[in-house]
Amino acid sequence: MTTSVSVKDEVKHQQNALIFKVFVFSVIVAFLIQLVLGRPLINVLLTVIMGTLTTGTIGVLHYLRKGTNIVPYVAFVGLTILILGFMMAALLLLPY
Repeated sequence: MTTSVSVKDEVKHQQNALIFKVFVFSVIVAFLIQLVLGRPLINVLLTVIMGTLTTGTIGVLHYLRKGTNIVPYVAFVGLTILILGFMMAALLLLPY
């Protein structure tokens, strides 16, 4: 029984490692693309700040092996907040 539990934990740890690597890659690529496209500063800052916070949270949880079951939810909530931030930034940038 303990073997199956440890195998499940190891699989979950590998999945969290993949989520962490994908987030690091996507934050870097999103930052570079926004710089190249000349997006407004608020979008670039939002990408960097929220991406770093979400990636950092996922990284800490992953490397400490704490909360291994909530890492996908942290990733989902982080992306949701980032998208909502982009939508709010678009509203702020619209002329009246």
